[in-house]
Amino acid sequence: MPSLVTSASVALSALAMMLVSYLNAWLFGFLPLANGFTWLFLPCGVSLLIVVLCGGWGALGIVLGSLMATQDFSSDFSMINTGACILSGLAPWAGSNFAIHAMKLRTSLSNLTPTALLKIGFVCAAATAISLELWLLPFGYSGPFFESLSTRMVGNILGTLAVLYVIKATLTIGSRLSKQQNK
Repeated sequence: MPSLVTSASVALSALAMMLVSYLNAWLFGFLPLANGFTWLFLPCGVSLLIVVLCGGWGALGIVLGSLMATQDFSSDFSMINTGACILSGLAPWAGSNFAIHAMKLRTSLSNLTPTALLKIGFVCAAATAISLELWLLPFGYSGPFFESLSTRMVGNILGTLAVLYVIKATLTIGSRLSKQQNK
């Protein structure tokens, strides 16, 4: 039976993913890159943070949040969408684990330098884009493979960078405000 912390991490991850998906559609839905992709796909960056902070339980939250944000529960259940939602949690979790082991990082957040986090972010964005394109291709929900893959990669990588740099800016500003208050 999952602990309260585990359940909370799944629930908060799901809520964060759902809200960021809605925010992304609202902010960038009018700026399509191609084939319905946007220039910035913020959920990819948020999913990186969730899997780094919460691991596999966070990945489960990503799946649930993606389902809540994209599934139309009033009509027929979509196996294609469900598979895409599962991959949206599984791919960043597997990508981050691969990157952490390949770079021989300890899993504590204190070891994640900005460069290491960028490398992990790139691997997660690529893993998510590739897995989703491979999933959607046989169903005809994807255009030419490399064209769709490249546009999805652009949105994923730019979204990941945007999320990471907003957090970095927030932490920098918070640190400066703290130093000023201590003077």
